[in-house]
Amino acid sequence: MAILDATGTKLEIGTGSTGTAKTITDVSLTNPMILTSDDHGLVNGDLVTASLFAGNDEASINGKTFVVKYATDNTFAIDLDASALTINDNTDGAKMTPAAFVKVGTITNLSRNPTASERDRTTL
Repeated sequence: MAILDATGTKLEIGTGSTGTAKTITDVSLTNPMILTSDDHGLVNGDLVTASLFAGNDEASINGKTFVVKYATDNTFAIDLDASALTINDNTDGAKMTPAAFVKVGTITNLSRNPTASERDRTTL
């Protein structure tokens, strides 16, 4: 039997974008995917939404929101295994836009009753 403790987890709802879209000038089709954007100003944990990427597998990234990882001054990674994908920066037209979220609450209790019609329940 697995025990899940979500106490203290924040529940947030996306409210759109915030800040300036970051122009992507290069992509590394690796796992995780590495993106180049000069002086992007992003930090680990930021959320970004992808748009205007090109290639046969563009649907794997466009319109999706990712957590920024391994940020440096000019590069950052996202949790996308692009090693077998065909994606490109659309001649420097691809964008990653910081996403805005508003806190709804903090989970204080999580209970599971597999026989109930409501499978998961949280208390905020």
